[in-house]
Amino acid sequence: MRTSSKLILAATGLILSALAAYEVGSIAGLRRDLRKAMDGIGADIGTLDERRRSEVTELFLRLEAGLGRLELRSEKAARAASSSLEALSRSFEAGRAAAEARLSALQAAEGNRNVAASAAVPAAAAAAVPAATPASAAAPSAEAKAIAAVPAACAGSAPAEGDLAALSELATGRAHFSAGEFALARDRFAAALRLHSDNLTARLYSALSLFKLNPGDAGSYPLVERDLRLVLESDPGQKDALDALGLIAMERGEWREAERYFARRIGIDPAAADAVEARKRAGLCALYGGRPEDAAEYFKAVLRTLPGDAEAAALTAKALAAEDE
Repeated sequence: MRTSSKLILAATGLILSALAAYEVGSIAGLRRDLRKAMDGIGADIGTLDERRRSEVTELFLRLEAGLGRLELRSEKAARAASSSLEALSRSFEAGRAAAEARLSALQAAEGNRNVAASAAVPAAAAAAVPAATPASAAAPSAEAKAIAAVPAACAGSAPAEGDLAALSELATGRAHFSAGEFALARDRFAAALRLHSDNLTARLYSALSLFKLNPGDAGSYPLVERDLRLVLESDPGQKDALDALGLIAMERGEWREAERYFARRIGIDPAAADAVEARKRAGLCALYGGRPEDAAEYFKAVLRTLPGDAEAAALTAKALAAEDE
């Protein structure tokens, strides 16, 4: 292995270890390890050719610039998750109240029509007239119209032929899912599917809940994959389904298959901020699949969007080192 590869790999090992430590909150440890890596190879930088010297220097500068952003990003994510859960709860309550009010109005109108119809029937012919249909018998279509008017944010999407019970199950499941309570979420989505087996929102989140509930449990994957593929048949651009299928393929070591899912995910909207993680995952698939040049291109694409992304910079260094082997 050439000197440049050894230097980059040594630095990358320290940096990736520091990034792992940061997952439990060690930003100070990340700074120390980065500086240790820089000190450790500082004396040997001059042995690199001009291109490698420039690449290594640029990577360290980007890592240093990304340190402050990491901590800020974590704080913002925590605040956003809390805000999202509160908004979901408020939206559900507002939607439920609106649906109940609409349903009550429809039932009252139906009752008034029945009363008017009964008053118009001559008393002499009353015995020959079939009993008026109760308001409850006409309720399903009325409820469907009322629930369809509820904002989609209440439960992801309203069932086509739903009722208040299905709406409640979906909204409650989404709230549990956002809170990381995946077992409770799956129970609620399963209940929604029993009411409406063709509801894609319930099927998607039921599969995602099972996937997140048992990470690494290959025994649950066939059921998860079946439901996610059913979702993709109707909605080929469903990002969460593509992500989950890619991660399952990664865990099996099916690098090409996983990369295809992530590439589809990127292709939906390459400029979107949420395509960054898909690029990193696709890059890892290419790297572990023995194609470091392609991996480096994925990681460099991330750095063009987010120049201060420390993880992408470290992964780029790892891919460059693998090219030299």
